[in-house]
Amino acid sequence: MNRWLDSKRAINIKTWSLCTILFVSLILTSPGANAAAWLAETGAQYHFNAFHYYETSSFTSQDGVSSATALYRKYESINLSEYGFSDSLTLGAKYGYIYASQTGTGTSKGLTDPEVLARFGIWKNSKNIISIQPSIKIPLGNANKDRPFSTGQYDAEIRLLWGSSFLEARQSFFNLETAYKIRGGNNPDEIKVDATGGIYLASKTMALAQLFSTASAGHEAISITTRNPSDFYTQKLELSLVQKVKKNLSIQMGVYGEIFNENSARGNGAFISLWIRR
Repeated sequence: MNRWLDSKRAINIKTWSLCTILFVSLILTSPGANAAAWLAETGAQYHFNAFHYYETSSFTSQDGVSSATALYRKYESINLSEYGFSDSLTLGAKYGYIYASQTGTGTSKGLTDPEVLARFGIWKNSKNIISIQPSIKIPLGNANKDRPFSTGQYDAEIRLLWGSSFLEARQSFFNLETAYKIRGGNNPDEIKVDATGGIYLASKTMALAQLFSTASAGHEAISITTRNPSDFYTQKLELSLVQKVKKNLSIQMGVYGEIFNENSARGNGAFISLWIRR
């Protein structure tokens, strides 16, 4: 009986592993590459250009059972630009390029669908700010053909952000975000909770710790919807340092990886990012 259950579980893992690994790899972008709850100054432009490397060879089922999979590697360029339209409104756009490979399967490469966003300030005082950020991802090609990393569907997200600064001598801050993402087609909607803490170690060096949590809306811990073609849950921890090089240029370098997950891949990666202000 146990042997039959193990065989059935192995078949299920093998069937879902590739599609889930690809799915999870798409959400492992760089959520920290933005201004968090804060808004850009009126007329200011910010550009965040990041290069990520991610790999995984492990899959965790919904029962918490880990299984080895073929090695999957992903190289990703992420480009985010933001513009301070007014004191209470920041506009932004994000796009990227992905090259991915999996042993025994081959490679895929192509542009990601662009995403546009608007961040509105709704309340602030001398140390705190609350903002709201709607965004939409726009499919520009045929999924799995022109853009292999596109679902071919529109995705929309609404995000609530809170930022707070403290310890003025160290210019420390904390940022908390929660979001609901509506995904097109048969893809499950997502619930997200992200937390970021930052502190200056020196006048030009900042340390960041970030935790990104994502769960499908149909996951048993949430059960907001009944759509569960691939219910999952994942937590990613990211640690990085930001070094100010010039007045308008900073470099961020860091590592990240899943620390808890269900029905998804568990891997790790590294990245380097340029923060440019114009």
